[in-house]
Amino acid sequence: DAASRNWSTCTTSGCHANPTQAANALSASRAVLQTLVNQLFVDTDGDRRVDSATDGGYLSLVPTTEFNTTDNFLSVAEGALYNVQLWGENFANHPDKSFGTHNPFLAQRQLAATIAAMQAQYPFLPAPPAGIKALMDQGVAKAKARGAAVPLSSR
Repeated sequence: DAASRNWSTCTTSGCHANPTQAANALSASRAVLQTLVNQLFVDTDGDRRVDSATDGGYLSLVPTTEFNTTDNFLSVAEGALYNVQLWGENFANHPDKSFGTHNPFLAQRQLAATIAAMQAQYPFLPAPPAGIKALMDQGVAKAKARGAAVPLSSR
């Protein structure tokens, strides 16, 4: 939580004027990331496994054959699950707890590209709601404004 964090580096580096501003930025970024993660995977039963019968999000809609850890091939669904584990909360046993705070636009851009890649690979997936699409577009626009490379799937 914000009260237990030390914000001195955030404020002395010039990134944020005060601890409240830094805490608010982290909170806003976490909310955006979780919204994008939820488009990919909602772990309804909390077991950290994709279950088509109980979970939600795009990953629960793809065939279970897309998740094969012994075929020396990384499917789009497996890559998406990795990104969920990287940027989502409570999906890994050893999260770094940074919540993408040091580069929130990278995290947003990566999740936006992941959602787009899932739609391209699995055309039966529904289009994301307008709010999710807007967050995806914002992530790409923020990255472009900062001169960052934008994945081909988001161009």
